[in-house]
Amino acid sequence: MQIQITQPSIWKRIFLVQIVNGNLLGEMKYVNAFVQAQAEIESINGNWIIRKKSFWSREIQVIEKNSQIILSSFFYNQWKREMKCTLDYNNFIFRSKGLWQRKYTWENDKGEMLLEYIPQQGLKFNSTATVAGGAEKLKQFSLLVFIGLYQLNAIRTTRSMY
Repeated sequence: MQIQITQPSIWKRIFLVQIVNGNLLGEMKYVNAFVQAQAEIESINGNWIIRKKSFWSREIQVIEKNSQIILSSFFYNQWKREMKCTLDYNNFIFRSKGLWQRKYTWENDKGEMLLEYIPQQGLKFNSTATVAGGAEKLKQFSLLVFIGLYQLNAIRTTRSMY
């Protein structure tokens, strides 16, 4: 299964996540155009908020939008180029594949690949994601897709600053 992630306008920080056959999985939009810290997600499987814990903190929180319950908390380790995330007592690892490649994967704690992102360069954010067989059946699948998108956008914006 393939997923297409697009940013329809360079002027708006809205990202659409669509399964290649045309079904919309959801959208992620940043609350403030200038603040990278908080994004809201509306998906067919739930609504969430992903945000930095505080301005100086590297910790990222995933919050269920309606109940305000913190589902997970983690941070991206830039030296190891990975982050570890626990959702519903399941461990997942988001990591960069190689130093020069622009590929990122979600893996389970057994090291099995669940999802692979390949971002394309350009002014607008575009990426394709390949889903490993059966990963879309995971309860946390949609949320993992959006957490990965949030992290890819954070990596992209920090690279463009240098």
